[in-house]
Amino acid sequence: MPTSIKGFYVYLLSAYPWLISNATRLGVTTDNVNKIKGLVGDVDTTGTYMFIKKNYDETPGRKETQLTHNLKDITDKVKVKLREIYDDIPASSWTEDDRTYLNRRTGLPHKPSKPTVPIAADVIVDIIPHPNGLFEFNLRSRTDAKRFSLAEGADGAEVRYAIVQSNIRKAADMPDRVKEKCNGPDECSLKQVFFKAKFQFQLESIFAGYNLYCWVRWINSKYPQFAGKWSRMEVVLIS
Repeated sequence: MPTSIKGFYVYLLSAYPWLISNATRLGVTTDNVNKIKGLVGDVDTTGTYMFIKKNYDETPGRKETQLTHNLKDITDKVKVKLREIYDDIPASSWTEDDRTYLNRRTGLPHKPSKPTVPIAADVIVDIIPHPNGLFEFNLRSRTDAKRFSLAEGADGAEVRYAIVQSNIRKAADMPDRVKEKCNGPDECSLKQVFFKAKFQFQLESIFAGYNLYCWVRWINSKYPQFAGKWSRMEVVLIS
């Protein structure tokens, strides 16, 4: 719960009505409903939070020590009772709306469904080459997508790649690191994983003049067995 005077007041204006209106569904006892109502009260009921807060707000200039103490004391009592009520609500009763209104990360957590099939979306790859072996990758899941984003069910993308000879430089110049050809991702021993749809990919500048061959697929890092299919082969000259 917010610790500042203003912060808690704003919180209570949202949380309290929600709690009272959903008390039956949440399993809040009548006794606890009556107790929290008695503490929060209204602007006309002496000794309640709303009454003391109104007096505090209407007092001009620097607040008197006793007035501030009274507000802190009733605020602490309201917080204690709210926590007691929250702790007594069965875990199964909490909804996402309850967590939002009451600002309480409790109850049964949302359990994402485990995928049973591979990610279906195609990978649309846009590569922008830059000097010194730097490439900018922008991924989409549809050719008509207006912005780059991860596909549904994916939390990242895997890039399989190889450095392949070109018309400018032959593999014989660096036989241990450059291939004469590469026909598919299974022939690539190099790979990187990124968890964004837009990322930068850096190669050593010594590869300038060779080609970058690469394939990309959507992945779910928690369920790697359900990765999507590979994109078409992308060939870009390394500058």
